[in-house]
Amino acid sequence: MSFLNKHITKQYFFDVIQKRFNEYEEAIFGTQKKPGMKQHMMSVLLYNIQQLKKEVENYNLVGEFFWGFGINNICDGKDERQTEDVFEIKKIGGLNKHLGPYRIMQLLMFKVENEFIFVSTFSFDTCNFNYNSKLNTKYYLKDFENAQIKKSNNSTLIEFIFKGIGKPIRFQIDTYHYGGDNLCGEQLGKYYHDKIIEIATLFKVPEPFAKKYQFNFIKDFIDGIQELQRQDVNAECIRNIKEHAKKDESAFRFWFQMCFTMKGYSAESEPLKGYGRIDLKLSNQSISNKVIEFKGWWNNDKKLIINQICSYLTEFESEGFIFMINDKHIDITKKYREIVESPEMNFIEGSWEEISVEPSGYSYFTSKHSISRKGKTIYHFIFPIY
Repeated sequence: MSFLNKHITKQYFFDVIQKRFNEYEEAIFGTQKKPGMKQHMMSVLLYNIQQLKKEVENYNLVGEFFWGFGINNICDGKDERQTEDVFEIKKIGGLNKHLGPYRIMQLLMFKVENEFIFVSTFSFDTCNFNYNSKLNTKYYLKDFENAQIKKSNNSTLIEFIFKGIGKPIRFQIDTYHYGGDNLCGEQLGKYYHDKIIEIATLFKVPEPFAKKYQFNFIKDFIDGIQELQRQDVNAECIRNIKEHAKKDESAFRFWFQMCFTMKGYSAESEPLKGYGRIDLKLSNQSISNKVIEFKGWWNNDKKLIINQICSYLTEFESEGFIFMINDKHIDITKKYREIVESPEMNFIEGSWEEISVEPSGYSYFTSKHSISRKGKTIYHFIFPIY
C-alpha cells in the first residue's frame, strides 16, 4: 500500500524537470541556432538530468510521504538564489543570452522524514557542463513556526519559517503542468502550505507531555486517536473522506507514524514480511515490536483482517493492533465483531472483550485467536469518521 496523497510521483518530477531543461534551448538561442548548438544543448541536458537522478537515488532525496520541489527563487534557510523562469527568458530579446545569468536553473527539493525536514538545492547551467548541489540540510520540525504563501509578480512563493535559522526555506511553485492529475500552481502551493503545518503540529506537543506517556503503547495509541478526533478535517486523512470522498488508509498510517515518532518510537512503514507488507511496525528499547494494520470499512478484504495481521506476527510477538476506519454514518461494531468471531479467523470462543478507557468513555476491543501454539491477542480500535 502506498501513500496515495503524494502530489507527484518521482518519475513525473523528472519528466517535468527534463521538459524545463528542453525549454532553455529556445529561450536562450531562439529559433535560429548556431550549427552544432542543438547537439551541444542536448548533451548538457542529458548531463544535468543524469546528475540529478544520480543524487536523488544515492542520497534518498525523495521522501516516502511528504516531499516536494520548487524552482528559481529558492532559499535553503541559509543561501538564497534567484534567476528568471525559462518562460520569462523567452520574452527577452537580444543576442548572446547564453552569457547571461538567467541561463542557470535553480531547483530546491525537500522531504519530511521522522522529526526532520531535509532541504537540497541545485544549480544547473543549461548551456555548459556546470552543475552544483548542496544536499540534505537538516532542520527539526519541532522548530517549525509557520508557513506562508506569497505572490511575487506572476509567481507563487512558499516559505517555511523555522526558529533559529536566519532565513525562511523558500521556493517558487512550479506552474508547468505535464498532464495527468498532478497538482501545479496555486493548488500545489496550498498543498505544501497545509501539509507542512499539519505534520509540524504533531511535533508541537509539550515535551513534559511526551515524556509522561512515552513507551506506554496503548496510551500513546489512544492519545493519537484523540488528537485525530480533535483535528477532524484539519487532518488530511479525514479531510480526504469528508470533503473529497477520497478513501485512503495510508494517510491514517502516516498520521500515526508521525505521532509515534514524536514520542520516541522507531516507526517503520510497510516493511516487507513474507508475501505481504506490514502497515506500521513500531519499536523501542523497552517494549516488544508492535504491528498496526490500518483498514477502511470500504475495503473488500476487511473480512480477512485477522489472518492478515496474524501473518505479520512472529513467535516473539503475541499481539497485534487493528485500526478500522468507519466511513459510514452508522455504528459498525456489531458487524465488525461478526467478522472477528467468524470460524475462519480461528477465534477463541468467549474472548471478545470491550475495554473502557476511564474517565473518557472511550472504549476499544480485544479478541484472542488460536493462530499459533500460544495464540495471538488482537486489539481493535474502531475510528468513526462521522
